[in-house]
Amino acid sequence: MNVLQLKKCTTDLIVSLVIYCFLGAFAFQLFQMPDTAAWYPRCLLWGSVFLNTVVFIQNVKNSRKCSEYCDSRAFCSLLLHSSLYILLCGAYIFLIPITGYLLTTLLFLIIMLFTAGFRSVKILLIFPALMTASVYALFTYVLVVFLPAGSIFR
Repeated sequence: MNVLQLKKCTTDLIVSLVIYCFLGAFAFQLFQMPDTAAWYPRCLLWGSVFLNTVVFIQNVKNSRKCSEYCDSRAFCSLLLHSSLYILLCGAYIFLIPITGYLLTTLLFLIIMLFTAGFRSVKILLIFPALMTASVYALFTYVLVVFLPAGSIFR
């Protein structure tokens, strides 16, 4: 088993954990809905939690097989990077209502690119700015969906 297979095992595990983060944010939003309207989203939430748990258990079993064949130092490094990415995604989800879409997304993309190993100032500043602006323009002007402005700017 090589490093690419180890990365796939770890990536599958990370995806399951990120899905749990999104499901947690969705569950938090469900408490704000009236009970009469929330039954269907609750069914979807619990079904998603069940399916993700099945996938997560399979990923844990696969990652154990992967870790048996790979250097434990490489596995720990991947686990550390994975934990950092999950922490950054959680911080992003938490900060959007507070600081708004534009600032949070811009900083999130810069930090994620830096964490991924990009050191070019052009890439670290231009790519996040273009991505943030283009997604903002798409949602605001084309889809007419207003993105969060942030509570600190009100």
